[in-house]
Order: sequence, then C-alpha cells, then structure tokens
Amino acid sequence: MWVALDDLETREKSRAVQGSRDLTGSAADPVDQLALGNHARDEANGYKVAPVIAQGELVDGIGGGTCQISGTLHGAAFFAGLEIVERVPHTRPSAYIKMGLDAAVAFPSVNFRIRNPFDFPVVLHQTVKNKNKDGVVRAEILGPTRMLTVSFFRRIDEVLPFEEEVRETEELPDGERMLTQRGIPGFKTTVHRIVRDGAYATRDKISTEYPPTTQIVRVGTGGSKSKSKLKADESLEYVADEYLVLTQAPEKSDMYEERFPGKTGKRGWQKEAGMKVFDDGEGDEDEGDKDGKKEGKGG
Repeated sequence: MWVALDDLETREKSRAVQGSRDLTGSAADPVDQLALGNHARDEANGYKVAPVIAQGELVDGIGGGTCQISGTLHGAAFFAGLEIVERVPHTRPSAYIKMGLDAAVAFPSVNFRIRNPFDFPVVLHQTVKNKNKDGVVRAEILGPTRMLTVSFFRRIDEVLPFEEEVRETEELPDGERMLTQRGIPGFKTTVHRIVRDGAYATRDKISTEYPPTTQIVRVGTGGSKSKSKLKADESLEYVADEYLVLTQAPEKSDMYEERFPGKTGKRGWQKEAGMKVFDDGEGDEDEGDKDGKKEGKGG
C-alpha cells in the first residue's frame, strides 16, 4: 500500500519520515497487537511543528503529518488480512488516501491498533521515498506468500452539506474576498471487507461518519495598501465515487479497481446539490477516486 505526498507541505513530509522511522522493522508475532499511537509526538522524539486539524481547521501543531503513516499502514493491514482492533477516521476525508482507508493518530487520545491473527509472525516495513520532492509513503506487511483475496467495498450512504462562515479581516483591502478554507461535505459511509481463503470467506462491516468541514471566507476591511499573510486555499472541490471496489489477489501484484462515480464522483456535484462552491478553475469532468487528484488537505 502506498500514498503520494506531492500535495503535502515540506513540514508534513518531514513528520511522515519521522513516523516511518518509528514504525519500520516492527514485528508482530501470532496474536500480537501493535499500537501506532502509543509514542509521544513531541520535539524530544524528533517531531516538529506542522499543520494538524484542530476543531475543524488546519493549525500548526507538533507531529502534523504522521497520519499519512497510520493511514498507509491501515491500508496495508486491511489488504493483508490483519485484524483492525482500533481505527479512528479523520475529521475530514484526506487528499492522500481513499476515503475509508484513512486512520488518524493523536497522542495520547487517538490510537491505531492492529493484531496479527495468523499462526506465523509478520514484519511491518514502511518507507518514505523522494521525501525532498514528490514523496511516496509505502507500507508493507512481510511474511509467507499470501494466499488471501481481500476486497474493499465502499458505499457513500449520505452526504452532509457544509456551512460557510464569513470573517472580516484588516489584512485584506476593503471588500476583497479570499477563500482560506474550502468547504468539504460530510459523508456517512459503509465499508465491507471480504477476505477469501479458498472456499472460505469472512466479511467485516465498518460504518464511518465524516463531519462536514466549514468553508471559511475572509472579507477585507483594511485600506488599499493592506498587506496580508493569509494563504488562500487552492484545493479543489472534493469528489469521491459513490461506490468503490478495490481487490488484491494472490496471483496479481496490482490492485483491481472498479469505480461507480454516481452523484458525488463528478466535478460540480456540490453546486448541483445547492452548496456554496468557490470557482476552482477547470478540471476533469469525472475525478472520483482516481489517484493524483488535489482534493484538499488532511493532517
């Protein structure tokens, strides 16, 4: 399982590298559990300030970016057939991983725990490549040759519209408007994991709710020469396929993907649903869950 870091800020990439170093080489014997959120994310352990999500907004905090590590590990563990003991989703869908495969960590309250259900040990291996440019986080679960076929089925059951908040600021000239946080709808989703071992199969059901992210627009009240340090949110409208299927089989190294865009998988769907959408320029008509889209940021 891998995710690209090309849309992440340099500080977040640095935290992802540190989180990968903390994890790689960890071993899980049969019935063993591994918890990723047990380690303090502080400066003494090599973590620095980077964006994190707090009360629905991106702010600076220690250890921002480590959720790319937990999310990628969750994806690898999911398709390796490991038991997901504890997993908390982000408070918003993440740009770097498909909705439903993300996993948040926040020491000491939010943890991610997995368990090895097999009768043989497994080793976790996680790397960050090209970390100074368009980096990629890769997680591997190493063990005997896998004989399982694992499928991820995700369905969007309900969409929760976001609200818009307008804030006045003297940092912008009078009347000038700037989008500083793009609104992201909330989602109620159902995920099924089917693990097939020959003629035997098990099914897990996971229901997840992502609350809507408030859209924040700044309106200037300053003079014509006002200088602003505000940063515009340049992320695009969030799109995700209404129904998504991912399957990994023993005889194939690549992931099989089947997408059904539905009403939420096309650019412009939020405006059609009556939400306030800032013009974000031209883009693909059908983005959905394709890799490489710039949807928005997550911590």
